[in-house]
Amino acid sequence: MTNKLPQGWVECEFESVIDVRDGTHDSPKYQEIGYPLVTSKCLKNGSIDLSIASLISENDYHKINERSKVSIGDILFAMIGTIGNPVLIQDEPLFAIKNVALFKKSNVVFPEFLKHYLESNNVLNVMQSQSKGSTQKFVGLGYLRKFNFLLPPLNEQKRIVEKIEEEFGKIDEGIEKLKLAQEQIKQYRQSVLKSAFEGKLVANNKNYRDNNFTKQLLKKITEEKEFLIKNKVIQKAKDINEFNIEHIKDLIRTEWQWVKLNDIAFVTKLAGF
Repeated sequence: MTNKLPQGWVECEFESVIDVRDGTHDSPKYQEIGYPLVTSKCLKNGSIDLSIASLISENDYHKINERSKVSIGDILFAMIGTIGNPVLIQDEPLFAIKNVALFKKSNVVFPEFLKHYLESNNVLNVMQSQSKGSTQKFVGLGYLRKFNFLLPPLNEQKRIVEKIEEEFGKIDEGIEKLKLAQEQIKQYRQSVLKSAFEGKLVANNKNYRDNNFTKQLLKKITEEKEFLIKNKVIQKAKDINEFNIEHIKDLIRTEWQWVKLNDIAFVTKLAGF
């Protein structure tokens, strides 16, 4: 993959340092109650969604696990469809796997380092470009075993993981701050709108403070509307019940006028709605 490596690093194939297997290729009979059979679709965002896994019998569960038993410290990797989505097993698994790659825990590879390696674009882009299949992409077990792997010393792997987690923590913190800022912006927008429609947003202006100005404007609108109704340009709206504004009168500026929307606009509906 590269000709120049950091001191102490070696380039090797996965199979030379890790036992790489895959799950069953058979299709056991599914049933209402039983053990989950994990497939590629169950691997999501670093975890396993067992709620969408089909269930198999105890006999099939043990039969599949004879060759591909999953243990704590192993890593599952989607081989079909969306290639990747590695999951590090941290709890005792009670499931079997089908068409999923299984990277067994190794004495020379730190599990967390391998997980981050498998989810990096450096690796995934190569695998996806070399995958097979037309409608559904896949990588085979033989391909994964022969895939080139850049292996640092074990202590350096651990330091790399610590640094990755530290930087990821900063990213997560930044995301939370961004979410808070977005919520504050949302609240500020509503505050601006509230002030605008309570007459508090713009500076006082003599013309707009003149109550007669508002009344004259409303009168002009009413006269123009009556003219349009008389000439059958628009239809007269049906009367609606008066809206009680007593509880919000204190919020309305004295130079403002309370009107129905129909008093100043022609409200209609589109055909078919």
